[in-house]
Amino acid sequence: MLLVITLLAVSSMRETTLEARITANRLESKRLMGSAEAGLREGERRLSATIAPPETCGSIPCIQGIVTNYSTDFSSAHAYSGLKGNTSMNRNVHWYMKNINAGGANNEAEDPEYGAYAQGIGKYYYEINSQAYNAPSGTTSATTCTADVVCLRSVVARVYNK
Repeated sequence: MLLVITLLAVSSMRETTLEARITANRLESKRLMGSAEAGLREGERRLSATIAPPETCGSIPCIQGIVTNYSTDFSSAHAYSGLKGNTSMNRNVHWYMKNINAGGANNEAEDPEYGAYAQGIGKYYYEINSQAYNAPSGTTSATTCTADVVCLRSVVARVYNK
């Protein structure tokens, strides 16, 4: 009888431990999702504060190329710092932005005026990618998107009128 009670207690402890692990994983997943969303919001807000289309990387925000496929490349992504540049997070968060050429090579479908796109006038589309992960202390660089890394993407349209 004592053996049966002991076995029931051990199996109950295993079940409780499993439930605690599942709950902890779910909590961490939600925290990573919130952190990645914060990275997207930072990129979107920095883009909305620009007066003219951002240049290629010199200051934040900067355009890291043109979108050619669906892959992500966080090798030169910006670390999350908030809009004022002094916010830090408990997770590693990185984001970057790319230009989406819409309406053909010269944006003729979006901006029918000849040369408007080259002058920085009209509608521009940007892809913003963000990632968040929990890494060992001391690790701050961006990484590739894997099962342990939450990666999010948004597309933003911005109209510029010089």
